[in-house]
Amino acid sequence: MMEAHRRRQRLAEGEKESPIKAWARKAFADHVMTPEVVKSFTFRRARGGSSYWFGLTWRPGHLSLVGDVGEMTLTHYQALAEFEPGIRWAAGGDFSYLIEKSDKRGKDLDRSGTVEDILRMADEGAVWALEGVVKERRKYRRDVAKGMLRFEAALAEWDFWRRLGVEDEDDRPRLEDYTPEHYREEEAGSSRFTKKERADWRGRWGGDAFVYGHEPESQWHVPDGFELWFRIWEAVRHRLDFHDTDPNIVLTPNGRWRLEEALTKHLDDDEMHPNAVADFCRGTLNIDDYYGDYKYKEEYRWMVEAIHHGCNMILDEIHPKRTWGKTWGDPVV
Repeated sequence: MMEAHRRRQRLAEGEKESPIKAWARKAFADHVMTPEVVKSFTFRRARGGSSYWFGLTWRPGHLSLVGDVGEMTLTHYQALAEFEPGIRWAAGGDFSYLIEKSDKRGKDLDRSGTVEDILRMADEGAVWALEGVVKERRKYRRDVAKGMLRFEAALAEWDFWRRLGVEDEDDRPRLEDYTPEHYREEEAGSSRFTKKERADWRGRWGGDAFVYGHEPESQWHVPDGFELWFRIWEAVRHRLDFHDTDPNIVLTPNGRWRLEEALTKHLDDDEMHPNAVADFCRGTLNIDDYYGDYKYKEEYRWMVEAIHHGCNMILDEIHPKRTWGKTWGDPVV
């Protein structure tokens, strides 16, 4: 009654009531107050001190965490309807389940995880091609070794007959007759990036390979399986050293390591906010349905562990001799 009297008095004196206040007064006019069963617990070090203290408060449908570890509220109107069953539910729920029932469902962009994902997808496309090149190189080395043995045997035989005067210098065996021709990368599964001639890229596409870029110096024949690696190189080559202007660096471990460093720097740039990273992945790199790697903050895991620990302490108080659900996150039934 006094509040209503003061409100009428303020209005009489010319004070204008705000629209929000008027709406709230109307909306809450018929509310009644009822007491609610609440159980609250505080957890702190036994020897005193407030570091890492936290509190848990249960009320029907909710379990709230406050303290040095942060603030989080779990909401589940069925599981948390009663006190002890609700505490058991919270003590036994794993992180991914409980976080979805909390007010902390947002994920943050994990830039290092995004780099790992991009490189993994690039490797998946190229690994079969690299395996093919390795097999060809091994075969070439075996053929060279066998040819050298045959050449040495032929040379020894020729030297024997030369000493007898049967053969002369013109009959001397030649190494190239016993070893395979010089190994050429383009014959081993088209494993190298080769630059296109201007006349070749202006009027047509080069066979089954992709041709990228718009300037003569950026026209490359990209071998099958290396399309994503090439797009990575094109996107970050401005962050590489001047001698890394050839995409064939992706064919060497050291070159791929330098590309990984450049990609990491690119994604760590201040202008690469989450939407920009998503555009980079889906647009520049042309990766379907990939927007970056998103993960929950580590502090959220810390909060869930505090809830697990606190709920287990509550259950130990209720059931001093219990042996079930002693491990955080284990099912508590």
